[in-house]
Amino acid sequence: MNKLNRLVPLLLTGLTLLPTIALAQTGRLTVDADRAELDESQGYSVYSGNVQLQQQGIDLTGDRLTIRRPSNGQLRATMEGQPARLTHTPDNADGPITATATSMTYDTGSRQLTLEGGARIERGADTLSAGKIEYNLADQRMRAAGGDSERVRITIPAPDVSNAP
Repeated sequence: MNKLNRLVPLLLTGLTLLPTIALAQTGRLTVDADRAELDESQGYSVYSGNVQLQQQGIDLTGDRLTIRRPSNGQLRATMEGQPARLTHTPDNADGPITATATSMTYDTGSRQLTLEGGARIERGADTLSAGKIEYNLADQRMRAAGGDSERVRITIPAPDVSNAP
């Protein structure tokens, strides 16, 4: 259980990265893509073809990014890819956090982040993989579920005891 207690905060840190991208109020957000379609009257934009979103050390890549902003001001952003990939190295981290999935969606109204389709979060040798991973930022709850042929898997390496007293 001690190893699991060490992994959960790490995974939650990784899961909070997409909302940082969607809600950041400082710093430049850059989206590069082969094509873009924007419709202000409908409140959406779609970027497709080798999409790359960058902001303050966060890199999100995929095949298609859809951002919906209805009149209520809430935001829903979905990156799709084979896989979509999120990479970030926090200032206080030992190494990068990487998340991959076929689809990554963040909804500001529900404060829900969902990774679907071969969802995987890695930091060093610590990993969480499942068919679907959901994280609710409001109540800080995470759920992982297997898919048709997948199960939930958490991998936590054994501690290095060679330097133990």
